[in-house]
Amino acid sequence: MEKLKGSLYVALAAASYGVLASIVKYANLQGVHISLLTGGQFFFGLLILGVLQIREKKRPNIHDRKSMLLYGLSFGGTSIFYYLSLLYIPVSFAIILLMQAIWMGVVLEIIQTKKVQIKKVLGAALAILGTLFAADIFNVNTRIHPQGILFGLLAAMSYTCNMYASNRVATNTGNLTRSFYFILGGSIAVSAYWNLDLLQHFEWKHFLYWGIPLALFGTIIPPILFTIGMPKIGTGLGGIVSSFEIPVSLACAYYLLDESLNTFQWVGVLIILISIVLINLNKKGRTN
Repeated sequence: MEKLKGSLYVALAAASYGVLASIVKYANLQGVHISLLTGGQFFFGLLILGVLQIREKKRPNIHDRKSMLLYGLSFGGTSIFYYLSLLYIPVSFAIILLMQAIWMGVVLEIIQTKKVQIKKVLGAALAILGTLFAADIFNVNTRIHPQGILFGLLAAMSYTCNMYASNRVATNTGNLTRSFYFILGGSIAVSAYWNLDLLQHFEWKHFLYWGIPLALFGTIIPPILFTIGMPKIGTGLGGIVSSFEIPVSLACAYYLLDESLNTFQWVGVLIILISIVLINLNKKGRTN
């Protein structure tokens, strides 16, 4: 029962992340600037998490605070680059590029452990192959947007750092406090990147209307649910369940933005999901 509950928490967290891109894309099509969307997301996220973490008993030391703030920069980078990619490519392609964190995570693990696991290398190769199909790269009529691809890959690199920080940095600190410091670091990155654009494009109406839901779906609900659910099911099963973000993101893009995928692209999505399962299975065929 505990594993079932944990899986549900992780699935809901992934689903929450899955709706973000469609909300941002829709708001941008309405003329709302990306700087206001990211600024609102991190402002309200930081505000609410700041209140929630006050009574937590497991407080960080100075070293952990510095580490969380440093790695928190990648949380801001993920949102900045991911949302910028949406200016050039569809949501369905942006989520596929973000999921390149699958093989990037494998590469990071190999560098750290200096050990190569064949099944993970094979899984990473499958993820890349699936991406080629999902991006419809074999269609001669497909238009490639270099800027969109660049921002998407930068978002994936930042997302890889996010996952590393969530699993390794200041793990003895309370979960809400960790989330607060990560988002504080992300807020610094957002403020530094957009700087004067935050003032130039600021409108209270849009700041409240879009900032609050983006904060809930992007910086509040997922971290809390992940920290509750992951310990119950482990990182292996957690990695598989969290891939629920992909179909949710594609479904939102279809219903909200009228985006659709052809047969080859759906095959690519399926290959990517298989690669996630393969990477997170141990030798006995069970999740780590």
